[in-house]
Amino acid sequence: MIGARRMATRGRWYVGLNHGTHDAACALLLDGDIIVSVEQERLSRNKRAVEEPPVDALKHCLDFAGITLADVDGVALGADHDDLAEWLGLDEHERTQRLPYNSPDWAFRLRMR
Repeated sequence: MIGARRMATRGRWYVGLNHGTHDAACALLLDGDIIVSVEQERLSRNKRAVEEPPVDALKHCLDFAGITLADVDGVALGADHDDLAEWLGLDEHERTQRLPYNSPDWAFRLRMR
């Protein structure tokens, strides 16, 4: 990346993370449009990024857009949710706010914010 960009922050930012045993990746969306995505292996240079959380991929995506994790409105997970919440350092309240996957109406609540 040549330099961090500062993108328009109006709208809703969403992060998509795949965090599992291999092929960790991150995608950043603004109002449903993909802004940037990258696989962890492209940054760590470890094929398939076995057992690597998408730390570098997430940082790359946020830096690309010139935003921080605090600017993110929601996270879509393709991973072990317990491990991801621990990795993000979320307490129980933050977890239910940021990772409300365990409630059947979580998608509806996101749309109503």
